[in-house]
Amino acid sequence: MGKHSFVRSFLEERAAAQPTPDDWCYVARFDDPVRPRALRVPPGRALALKTDIARLVDELKLAIPAAFESEDYRNRRKTLETRFGERGEKAFAEVEKRPASTASPWCAPPSHRPRPYPRGRGDGAGRLPEAA
Repeated sequence: MGKHSFVRSFLEERAAAQPTPDDWCYVARFDDPVRPRALRVPPGRALALKTDIARLVDELKLAIPAAFESEDYRNRRKTLETRFGERGEKAFAEVEKRPASTASPWCAPPSHRPRPYPRGRGDGAGRLPEAA
């Protein structure tokens, strides 16, 4: 009996006397894809978990697009679009009602906007030419 055969025989006898170890599965982390999460599952269940996950993914590939094509989804989306569109229009109307003195200077006509460059030394040096 060679070394390899002896070690193998020894380990097989020793393993037979021990309980079957758990299976380990590595599952992707969407928030940290470089570091997958290790899941411990009962012995012999890793393959079943893999099969169940594959089946779930296949079902979701059909169910998710179907959910976005349903009449119920289209109605709910239209309701939300209308509601948020009305809110946006109302907010815009409120901003338009404000007097120019309280409105943001960046919303003012170009002739009233603050200049984003230095004014110079007060003698006109360093100033950009006025727009025509």
